[in-house]
Parts: sequence; structure tokens; C-alpha cells
Amino acid sequence: MPNDRAFIETQFPVARLSAEAYKERKAVAGQTLTGLGK
Repeated sequence: MPNDRAFIETQFPVARLSAEAYKERKAVAGQTLTGLGK
């Protein structure tokens, strides 16, 4: 549903940025856990 996503991004750009930041934090956390596991 690209139209719905576009609407959400238009109405809530900050929420979209927050989601991106959350994914980045999650990726960094995953890398840290992987590093500790070695």
C-alpha cells in the first residue's frame, strides 16, 4: 500500500525519522552483541 505509506510520511515525517533511527539503533545493538559473542 504505497499510497498509505506516502500519506503517513507526509503527515508524520518525524515519526518516519524516528523509525529510521530505531532501525539504526537496533542494527548497532545487533553488531555489538555479535562482537561480544565472538
